Amino acid sequence: MEKRSVSAIVVCTVIFLVWVYGIHPLIWPPVQVEPRLEKEPQKKEKRVDPDPGVDPEVRPGKEDPDKASLPEEKPAALYPSRTQTVDFGKYVTEFTSRGGGIERLTLKMEDGEVPILEPLELDRPHFGLAAKDIDVDLLSVDWDMLYDPAKPHTIAFKYQVKNEWEVIKIFTFDEKKHVVNFLLEFQSIDGSEHEVDLRFFPFNGIHHDSEYRNAEFCQGLVGIDKGGWSVDTYTSSQVILENHEPTVVDNGDRRWIGVKNRYFTAVLIPEGTQELSLIRSFNFNCLTTDAFLREDSRVNVVTSLPFVPMNVKKNPRTLQFTAYLGPVKEQFLGEVKNRGLEEIYDPSGFNAIAVIILWILAFWHSVVGNYGVAILLTTIVIRICIFPLTRKSQISMHKIQKLQPKIKVLRDRYADDKQKLGVEQMKLFRENKVNPMSGCLPILLQFPIFIGMYGVLDSAFDLRQQPFFWWIQDLSIPDRLISFGSPFSLLFFEVDALNLLPIVMTITWFLQSYFTPKPEDPQMQMQAKMMMYMPVFFGVLCYNLASGLSFYFFVNSLLSMGEMRLIKKVLIPRMENMDRTTNGRKSWMQKLRLKKTR
Repeated sequence: MEKRSVSAIVVCTVIFLVWVYGIHPLIWPPVQVEPRLEKEPQKKEKRVDPDPGVDPEVRPGKEDPDKASLPEEKPAALYPSRTQTVDFGKYVTEFTSRGGGIERLTLKMEDGEVPILEPLELDRPHFGLAAKDIDVDLLSVDWDMLYDPAKPHTIAFKYQVKNEWEVIKIFTFDEKKHVVNFLLEFQSIDGSEHEVDLRFFPFNGIHHDSEYRNAEFCQGLVGIDKGGWSVDTYTSSQVILENHEPTVVDNGDRRWIGVKNRYFTAVLIPEGTQELSLIRSFNFNCLTTDAFLREDSRVNVVTSLPFVPMNVKKNPRTLQFTAYLGPVKEQFLGEVKNRGLEEIYDPSGFNAIAVIILWILAFWHSVVGNYGVAILLTTIVIRICIFPLTRKSQISMHKIQKLQPKIKVLRDRYADDKQKLGVEQMKLFRENKVNPMSGCLPILLQFPIFIGMYGVLDSAFDLRQQPFFWWIQDLSIPDRLISFGSPFSLLFFEVDALNLLPIVMTITWFLQSYFTPKPEDPQMQMQAKMMMYMPVFFGVLCYNLASGLSFYFFVNSLLSMGEMRLIKKVLIPRMENMDRTTNGRKSWMQKLRLKKTR
């Protein structure tokens, strides 16, 4: 390594350390957070409403839950409630009579139980219902809970509003699928017709499956049908930035609403045109302030469906919904037919490539039983497949590099005539059978593969909690060789552990850049030197990536360096020897022509 390169590394390191430990803390001092006292656990039979925050329209005298403004402290109101925990096969579900809905829903999987819905908003359950202009708070009153052991997969709730009309909620769980059928039934019980204005709260957020980039992966979802299915996503950050107003989706192509984390999703699908016509809009909002603090300041997305006013008559009126509560995995999302749920999993925007990569990963995992080794073998397969493109690119760059002296002559000769210079350069390339674009085109063709691999390793359900070896026990999170007692600030992110894989990955990136052939042009040489240190910058950006991704980058860099050595030391010399041999020998056509001239 040149002395100037070593000096540059030392200078960059010193500047970096001075910035991190000297200048940065002075400009942006760390925020001191006052400790909060732990709250006493609340009793099951009595629930505290810390912020009964819903709208004068929906709950008399209180603000809209779709508006997550900072609530004032109010006296806690105690409400009686009963809970019923039922094992439905795929789910263990805790129901509450307070508000008549789901308190907690846990999915049973082969490797254990995974919470999907948790009691994040204490003033209302999941699948809560509120009504305008009545003297009853449907979100917090005690509903009649109806459970018949003879119908083990069904549970219902009923509430009568002032002996005028009643509403019934019926949950029916599918024992074979990740699906819950949900009915809302309204009926007049005094014989009169009543106009009701309702708002439905299907999901008050979703449980964060892990701490890894949870704010990024926590999203609101809207299924769109424009002759073909697509999914619009609303990140928790987008929802929070709406000035505490709900994010409203009221276009005519919306078909369903949901929330998701990295690996799981909860989706509510209105079953018919009647249901869709009664829903004014799909609304998203963040948690209320109290819930946000209880969740240790982790963001989430809350859903609500305001209905248009409807008439409740003596004949029952039934609204049907289907809820999917399960993994973001295509084979399970497809359990709900013809609703486009498969579009929720889009790891990269290159779905066809992602499907192939997932298939290769699954194949190698079935052979070796370890997803870390499967990533290694999949990367090798991909490098073998694209090796012809890499070889063509490297050979083209080598030929162009050999032509640099002649190109320099042309530049000096036609320094004042750029158009003529371009024509003469292309003529030189044609005479030497060199395509200047062949060096860049293979790189562009590899880009979708790289994006597809990144998306799969970053969000594929198959990698969730999958161990590799030694200290890497979960390929879906950073490798964390050593965890620090307290995190410290590094540039624009927090460092709470020593992640070894990104460091090794950055070193291989730097070496790969260092051994890349350097151009002859002085201006290009300066750019190449600047680019040589870019891997250090990208390494800092990738420090907190999942270990599966870091391992892929590391292996891919090693294989790329090996390919460069093979092409430079073996294939290019062999090609040049063949060219010299061919040039020294006359072809049979040349020999035939020579005989005719004689």
